[in-house]
Amino acid sequence: MVQGRTGTGNVVPLMVRVPEDLRDRIKTAADANGRSQNSEIVATLEEKYPAPERWFNMEKYKAHQEFVERRSAEILSEIDSLVSQYANPGVDVGAIKERCDALFAEHKALFDYDIEEDRFHDIEPRSESLF
Repeated sequence: MVQGRTGTGNVVPLMVRVPEDLRDRIKTAADANGRSQNSEIVATLEEKYPAPERWFNMEKYKAHQEFVERRSAEILSEIDSLVSQYANPGVDVGAIKERCDALFAEHKALFDYDIEEDRFHDIEPRSESLF
């Protein structure tokens, strides 16, 4: 294996036999594009067989993980605060239960976030961007 000049990875030799008229067409195209026949063939193959898109973005994943950890701690803290209010006289238990239910749903949804689509599953879209 030879290290590629472009720094895009390892380059391996590939012996290909082609008809003479095809070689002539490759040479004509290479000359027109100002590159070698090899570069012309590689460019044509890259166009026909593009590399698969990178489906995982590590930076976005780390940012999401930080967001999940921060928001999860906020949610759990708010739930603790709400639960401690149960004992207070005159407190609206229904409102506390409703808020706790909403917080539990949001907490669950934090782990249903689709990083690539930059959206939450099964809850209303948020107006603010997480990233």
